[in-house]
Amino acid sequence: MSDKKDIPDRFKTTSQRFGNDRDPEDPFDNPLYPRPHELAAALADTAHLNEKEAKAFVHGHLDRDLLSDEQLAEHHDFENAAKFSSYELQGKHYVAEAIWIYELIDAYRHPPIPDECAECGRTLGATFVGDLDKDPQSFRCLDCAGVDPDDIP
Repeated sequence: MSDKKDIPDRFKTTSQRFGNDRDPEDPFDNPLYPRPHELAAALADTAHLNEKEAKAFVHGHLDRDLLSDEQLAEHHDFENAAKFSSYELQGKHYVAEAIWIYELIDAYRHPPIPDECAECGRTLGATFVGDLDKDPQSFRCLDCAGVDPDDIP
């Protein structure tokens, strides 16, 4: 019998599940050593970021500890540090929105299951009785639900 925590791992939300025929490793010449410019180009190929937002997002994230804003802007061909920061902020916003879509889908597909019996308060474990659609508070242990464990296939 599987643990309830295994369920999301077995039914992960992936872009391929929703019709994307690409593999996340495809944009990289060497998937074992992906390069920042390849990531920026792949992000720019999505509907979420343009080339400048992708470039500023990736390099701002990777190089911020090594270079000042002025150096980042100059090194990556932005007009100035303010433009670089503006594109980086917009890129972060779009990435956050894309991640939020994923999180919403996962929250819908895998609602949290209570950890304890609604009746007696004992830990539910992997076997319990309840229906999230009818009553989220209905989760009960087998004893409280009057179910004989031997009757479970």
